[in-house]
Amino acid sequence: MFIQACLNGNRRLDEHPAVPIGANELARDAQAARVAGASAVHIHPRASCGRPSLDAKSVASAVSAIRLVCPGLPIGVSTTQEIDENLNRRVGTICAWSVLPDFASVNFWEAGATEIARSLRDRGVGIEAGVSTPADVNAFLSSGLQGRCVRVLIEVLWETNVEAALVTADHLLSLLSAANVAEPRLVHGEDATAWPLLRWGSARGQQVRMGFEDVLTLPGGGYTSSNTDLIRAAFMN
Repeated sequence: MFIQACLNGNRRLDEHPAVPIGANELARDAQAARVAGASAVHIHPRASCGRPSLDAKSVASAVSAIRLVCPGLPIGVSTTQEIDENLNRRVGTICAWSVLPDFASVNFWEAGATEIARSLRDRGVGIEAGVSTPADVNAFLSSGLQGRCVRVLIEVLWETNVEAALVTADHLLSLLSAANVAEPRLVHGEDATAWPLLRWGSARGQQVRMGFEDVLTLPGGGYTSSNTDLIRAAFMN
């Protein structure tokens, strides 16, 4: 079972006191997630002020800290416009990275996704192509990147109703299959849909992910003290 640990996202400490912010905290949680069985990690590096950042220093600090304690563990970062709305600046920042992650996620519902993906390819960074709607699937298929990505992320982020989220995930999976997309798929939801979609995806042999970025509670709504608790629960569900 492939579980990617999504350690922090854009979460804040006032949402949960154990959200890892600094590089050493990310490294600690990555190491614990690996011991718990995680196959890869996805992080949002933070600047010294604690805000998500794509700048070279922040990325190098987080990636290097994780590699020091988790050699060989694939490390991914986000490139979402929520971190920086300026497309040209994001592309320039990627070009300036001094330490490269193994892969980075690209949201195909955001403007400039193809440019971001190509800048990653030019740097030798793997691409996770994120799709959330049929229009995103079409954007990905039109990008020329099919067959050149690490995986496709089926990201059900706009549906808060569980049944609707499962229908959306199934439809997106069908569209990718109909287009003969060869890349592995990773299915995930957010908050109320995170655990149902993890179960749905794993039952269908898809990759899944779990961590504070996606949900702050255990299945059934119980309190979780750490990312590690979430990863362990994922293997039990």
